[in-house]
Amino acid sequence: MAHLSGVSVDYYIRLEQGRARRPSAQVLDALARVLGLDGVEREHLHRLAHRPAHAPRRPSAARPRPELLRVLHLVTDAPAFLTDRAIGRLRHRRPGQPPPAGQPRRHR
Repeated sequence: MAHLSGVSVDYYIRLEQGRARRPSAQVLDALARVLGLDGVEREHLHRLAHRPAHAPRRPSAARPRPELLRVLHLVTDAPAFLTDRAIGRLRHRRPGQPPPAGQPRRHR
């Protein structure tokens, strides 16, 4: 959880134990994202931490560059994903998943 939300393990432990007094809205949003909370659950988390929630983020409208998509589709033996600046996932692929039609295949 700590790594995925971008906080130190020590700070995350302090949050769990209630020893971190005022976590920032950014930390709360990161935790909500990692936990997969919906808007209502996210607001509740902010209320529990005595912080007003910001307006929910809209999904990213960013589109990955074609050359990045080609690289993503060449990675066949490991999971891979592309993110936007806010660490929102734009595209992903699972190991062994074939590339979409028209994308180059990796030669071994």
